[in-house]
Amino acid sequence: MAQRSGINRGFMWLRKVLEITEETDSPRVLSEIAQPSVDVFGWQRYSPDPIPGRPDDINAQGTLAADSVLLAAVPADIMRYVIFASMSHSDPVAGGLELSMQVRVEGALDIGIGRPIQVLANPTRCGIERSILMQPGEVLLARSNPAPAVGTRLFIRYRFVDLPFGEYIPPL
Repeated sequence: MAQRSGINRGFMWLRKVLEITEETDSPRVLSEIAQPSVDVFGWQRYSPDPIPGRPDDINAQGTLAADSVLLAAVPADIMRYVIFASMSHSDPVAGGLELSMQVRVEGALDIGIGRPIQVLANPTRCGIERSILMQPGEVLLARSNPAPAVGTRLFIRYRFVDLPFGEYIPPL
């Protein structure tokens, strides 16, 4: 009688869901049966399809000559996984404006999530270098130093996935 590996016990739920009925000796056999047609580990959440629960985009533009532009706060009872974000401006000033991206947390405390960078006017966009996880009530914003000239404005946009507390999604 072949000795069964104790590792298979951790995959029993997967065997039941995929209706795998024959005995297996190791996870290697199980992995040959399981095909990437079932999103067991959350990768489908990154799909660009316009289906609820998939990545969404939000854009915002600041008021004329304002030194910051804010996106809406993260709603209660969810975490917002920001996959990527960028900021820009329409001020044709020579050399560009110094832009920085920040997260506003409880108590109106702004925390930078990247180094400030000189950015030329649109269509140039400056993005964050890594994804971030935002808590309920937090706000993503872009700030300019100095403020854009009269008649020009700042822009910010991001792509995100809203997650219920405790849901796993693999990092990019």
